[in-house]
Amino acid sequence: MQKRCQIVGVLLASLLLAGSSVLSISAEGKGPVLYFDVSEGERETLVDKSGNGNNGVVCGAKLEKENGKYALDFDGIDDYVEVRDSTALRFDKEFTLEVMVKPCKVLKEKGSGMLRLLAGKDGEYWSPESAFGLYVKEGQSGGFSGYARYGSRNATNQNDIYAVSCPVREPETWHKVCLVKTDTKLKMFVDSMFMAETKVPEKIIASGRPLRIGGNQGRFFKGFIREVRLFDYAREIKCDSWRSPRKFESSKLMRLVRQVKNICWRFEKKMILPRIVMVTSLDGFISSTPLLDVTAKQIKPLNDSPFDGITFALMDHYSAQPPVDKDVIMKKVAELKKISSRPVWVRVNMNRIYQRAKLPSAGYCTTYYDEKQPKTKLSCRGLSVDEVQRQSTPCFASIKAVDIYDEAGALSDFYRLWELGLIFAGRMRSGIILDMEDYHGLDAYSVAKVAKAQGKSSEEVIQRCREIGANLADIAAKTYPETPVIALFTLMAEIDRDGGKTIAHICEGMLMRAKEKRIPLKLIEGGEWEVGYVNKTIEGLEAKIARRWYWYRPWLERFPDNFFLGGTITLWDDPSKLSAWTKADAGENNPFKSLEDFKPFLKALFSNYDYIWIYQPTCIDYKPYDPEIAPAFHRKLEKVIDETAREMVNDL
Repeated sequence: MQKRCQIVGVLLASLLLAGSSVLSISAEGKGPVLYFDVSEGERETLVDKSGNGNNGVVCGAKLEKENGKYALDFDGIDDYVEVRDSTALRFDKEFTLEVMVKPCKVLKEKGSGMLRLLAGKDGEYWSPESAFGLYVKEGQSGGFSGYARYGSRNATNQNDIYAVSCPVREPETWHKVCLVKTDTKLKMFVDSMFMAETKVPEKIIASGRPLRIGGNQGRFFKGFIREVRLFDYAREIKCDSWRSPRKFESSKLMRLVRQVKNICWRFEKKMILPRIVMVTSLDGFISSTPLLDVTAKQIKPLNDSPFDGITFALMDHYSAQPPVDKDVIMKKVAELKKISSRPVWVRVNMNRIYQRAKLPSAGYCTTYYDEKQPKTKLSCRGLSVDEVQRQSTPCFASIKAVDIYDEAGALSDFYRLWELGLIFAGRMRSGIILDMEDYHGLDAYSVAKVAKAQGKSSEEVIQRCREIGANLADIAAKTYPETPVIALFTLMAEIDRDGGKTIAHICEGMLMRAKEKRIPLKLIEGGEWEVGYVNKTIEGLEAKIARRWYWYRPWLERFPDNFFLGGTITLWDDPSKLSAWTKADAGENNPFKSLEDFKPFLKALFSNYDYIWIYQPTCIDYKPYDPEIAPAFHRKLEKVIDETAREMVNDL
């Protein structure tokens, strides 16, 4: 049966949505080439108020009242709106697309929802006829994604697509989504927040196909659409780039008070909570040396450093050796209390429970040489690093993706390492760095892959991950309840994407148990994934900080006493000594010539986070424990931090 279609145009109306933040758009420039609005519910008289006559044909979508205003309800099966092709809708350089949309809550399968614009005849975004578009991504929680296509209209290479995307923070909620194509970039804005951008060629293809809203060919959008506006130029989007931390809707005064608390400790030479905690990883020629092998010689240079904490790994990333006894830990605590004036944090690696099928490549991550003894491989409890890895490989190989059911005994080892780390941190009055990275590179984060390897359903794997997190919280409650745990990243912002993330559900389980039993544990999302270590511009860093508050707000509101955000950064004073990956992140036109150039970035981090992870490995040729190299760097960094704090005081 053919679907009934109705001619519908576009009505000029405000983009403001009562009760939501307002997206302010520059009034400069000409009007839209298409303006579609059904909020007033006038079906028979709606026309395209842009003056271009781009009326639409509604096929199946129903006009429903939503929160006091009308919107088109798309069923996710075969509803769509079509606007005939016209010269006004063919863009080859710039455009701006604005949509007021409310996606459905559950987006699981292929046909669950796509908002396609200028889609090709086969409905796929890589179609030769598809020039650009915005769609709701597939996955349990979904996300927004926008794309632009360049190259020949007859080309079929999917690599010609340039896309930007971000997760949906709250499905079943109205969102304002803007996709902007400038001469060099494709940008996405959601709810007054800059979300993502990517570099693109100046020219894209100009489609000759009709504009489709709602999708086609088996990919249809499920949810509500109230407005669509389309411009043939790149509009300037003016939006707030900051979100007030902690007290999300607090006054500016509250934020200023918090900034004062964060910086006054440096002038008073005492810690005031919440405090800035800077932690550096002791990498370099002792990278593979675990906590138990640290010596006074290595600690001494750090006693005069600007870092408020330092950290050693409890065990090498690739080691499957049995955990030590508690007495050994207690002995090390007593020793470090005598030689270290800085709190020593212990790093616990979740890599212990991940599968590894073979040895890592030579020199990867942990195989370093002592520069003063270049022919001597570093040792770990009397064994060379290579020998540790060789002995551990069978243990890792026996794991089915992730040892969530403890079939290989790796989970028991990890529980014991976690307990020992808590014992150590409790005696040192420090905290734990929880490194959840999969150093074996087999994608241990994917719930779907772990479920397949374990022969379980995704729901069973998710539940088991939550149980593991709850067990970690219970161990903390018995050992060191108020421990601060900096998880370098958690993936909690995308917990349901692509079928779910294992480590995100582990963290979720930890927080759920902490809230249930009122355990004063602090889980700090470190920011390694979203903030990163190198940001080329302060605007880019501020945008990332803003997006994190947006993404993590539901978690912060759900667990206000247990969940917090932290930041990450890598600092250097000599760009000529950067490693390959650091150079790549900094770009060809490295903006950081000395530590002084990092002041605005430190200020942004200090203003938003209580915990800062300063990653100082050999990638910048800095050895924080080397008495010949470290002191000069420490003095410069101390000066930069103090000057940054003074500038913050002056700003206040």
